[in-house]
Amino acid sequence: MKFLNFQIGLLVTVLCMNYLVLGDMAYTCDVIIAGGSTAALGAALSAARADANLVVCLTEPSDWLGGQLTSSAVSAIDFGTLNRNWWFQSTTFQAMINSLGSNHGACWVSTVCYLPKDILVWINDNVARLPNLKVFYNTVVKSVTTDNDAVSSVYAIQRSSKDGIDQWGRLLSDTIRDWYSPADSAMFTKSVITLQRSNGGTPVIIDASEFGDVLALGKAGYRQGVEYPIENSSATNERCGQRFTIPFYMNYNNVRLNDSASLQSHGDYSMGASPWGNIWSYRRSKSMPGLVFHQAHIGEISNQNWGTGNDFLDSYILLSKSETTGQLSNWMGGIDVSVLSLGEARAYGWYHFYKNQSGSIKEYIGLDTQHSAGTQTGLAKLPYIRDTRRSVGLDGFVLRKSDMDTPVCFSPNISQVSPNVNPHALNCNQYATRFPDSVAIGNYLADIHGVANCAWPSYINNYKTLPFHVPFRALTNQRYSNLLVAGKTMSQTFMANAATRTHPTEFATGEAAGMAATLMVNNGYSSRDMLANIDSLQKELRKSMPLYWDEPRVGQLTVIG
Repeated sequence: MKFLNFQIGLLVTVLCMNYLVLGDMAYTCDVIIAGGSTAALGAALSAARADANLVVCLTEPSDWLGGQLTSSAVSAIDFGTLNRNWWFQSTTFQAMINSLGSNHGACWVSTVCYLPKDILVWINDNVARLPNLKVFYNTVVKSVTTDNDAVSSVYAIQRSSKDGIDQWGRLLSDTIRDWYSPADSAMFTKSVITLQRSNGGTPVIIDASEFGDVLALGKAGYRQGVEYPIENSSATNERCGQRFTIPFYMNYNNVRLNDSASLQSHGDYSMGASPWGNIWSYRRSKSMPGLVFHQAHIGEISNQNWGTGNDFLDSYILLSKSETTGQLSNWMGGIDVSVLSLGEARAYGWYHFYKNQSGSIKEYIGLDTQHSAGTQTGLAKLPYIRDTRRSVGLDGFVLRKSDMDTPVCFSPNISQVSPNVNPHALNCNQYATRFPDSVAIGNYLADIHGVANCAWPSYINNYKTLPFHVPFRALTNQRYSNLLVAGKTMSQTFMANAATRTHPTEFATGEAAGMAATLMVNNGYSSRDMLANIDSLQKELRKSMPLYWDEPRVGQLTVIG
């Protein structure tokens, strides 16, 4: 199917929140993905591959697809204990990670650390192979229209840098408001684009954004922050959530640098009990031959994402619900830009603090402002967001941490499984609640980097999980029958999100949402219809990814890519 791409001239559309948009260009899409996350990449590849006759449209706020994998500079795969075993990964995720070859960084936080440009080779190549996948780079969602129980169209703003201007030469906090303005500016030329299905049909929408744009703009009903006072409560402390981080890269040069350490820093910093070299090698993205493991070597590049370093502790990045409602008439992402700015200052402060602890090599250690993060500022293109606005699923379903830590079966040897050994050769696996509508699996503890000065409920004291399952209901929304969610926008509690927010699980939930979207379009299904026909979705997903921890993967799967 070819894209319908036509000039509208002057189209004024009154949206559900009474915001007027001038539509410059319109595109027909069967599946529309509000992107920016690792889950969005998984959803786009899955949907476009599932049916070449369907048009899949993906918005991407930056010029790099991949979210945590790339633009947010979390370039160390958070596998967890069992996800290192390829038996438990989708063939697409396997292919992407295998494309990196060895552990370039020789890091110790993961078995795979890399530079974003390395994984972008695979991402861009695979996207280019899919003519039915239309990616709108440098594009943010501005508004949506709704029709009864459906989201009918998405309006977005696409920007292009004016001649001689590098959009990544300034801090995000200085430019992000400009991203959401439809007017041309000193930096950008703008186009307002309309994404909708042809002939008044209803597309399937996937909100896999980092800010929960569609959930907020569609007034879909969502949660943010921690459930209070118990996990089963629908009430939340909406400004108590995860910290965000602005990662960056440092390099060890062979010449002295003229690098001032005069920038102001925000807050106190600590290396804790960790020696300087251990922090350097923690997320090292590029190593040199003959290395001594916990030492820095000329030519190396280290990714900095350190809890008592560039984590921003003091404030939550999301606006409160009332503030978010007040912004719906002129959407700007629903974030506190002043907090984002403080997070950037925190990142620079950590850079100077950590650099100054490096002893005799201090004059050779610098901020990589050339290549690694893709910015002249040296900071990641987008912040590393650990939690966001979360959907509420069909019939009020919400995935809870209690669904992740109740054992069904136990084997003390499960954590000893080699990456190359079929774990189903064991007599028994340890896993959590086995949902009949499972569409993905995950394995990670509930990893919480809590904002400081919050009244945290007492139940947040157990971070252990078992290998868990993600049901299709967690990918749904109770208000809109054609709206799916993936990644951090899923219908889940704060604690559950703390376990699902890692690269492998985000990508898997995206793949599941993408496949579900194609089946919903082709069969005229609502999300409830898809749940009633869950066997058909599971049948398709099983061809390339595991759905349950306790079932063998039948047949020889073909790794794509």
